Amino acid sequence: MGIPYGTTYTVTVGGRAVKTTDCGRCGVPYVYVVERKAAAGTSVLWLDNDGAKERAASDARVALSAALADAVEPAACPGCGWYQPDMVTEARRRRGRWLVRGVGFAAVFSTVFFLLAVLTESAHTYDGDPVLWKITGALALTAGVFAALRHVRCTKWDPNADAAWKASRNPKEAGLAMPKSEYDRLEAPRREPPGGGFSYRPTTDGLRG
Repeated sequence: MGIPYGTTYTVTVGGRAVKTTDCGRCGVPYVYVVERKAAAGTSVLWLDNDGAKERAASDARVALSAALADAVEPAACPGCGWYQPDMVTEARRRRGRWLVRGVGFAAVFSTVFFLLAVLTESAHTYDGDPVLWKITGALALTAGVFAALRHVRCTKWDPNADAAWKASRNPKEAGLAMPKSEYDRLEAPRREPPGGGFSYRPTTDGLRG
């Protein structure tokens, strides 16, 4: 059983921002919404608890601001349905995430079995069928296959030419983008929210002893 030594304050905030882009196909400017979350934590030795909470919240807001500034969401042009280059890059990254994990796992386990094979062979304790070497080779081959699949599946993949993928995106993108002229017309009567550009809301404030 551990001895409590202090308190950890963790704050998670979420927010959204409006991005503006010009369609590279039809040239129409449009806007789309991105949403992100960010978390930050501060540990204290039961000193300045209130200050620790404020620092955690402040750090989370800063992290959220940075995340929103860099955020890109695949949002097709509302006029012609075209995805912009940065959106294509993001769609490819998401499409290949599980393949990247596969490469990583296979590479790690291949390294482990390689070291085991070297150690057992150098210690002259392994004189049977070289199973460890076979496993090492199989894992290395698996890592190579995953890397090749990612290259074919992602690097060469064009979301704009994939009708099935675009159709699957339609429900997710409902209300996500609109022409900038329409957005400006809707926003004209409204005042800009204080803080300029993003909003946030605390969603988790965890305490741990």
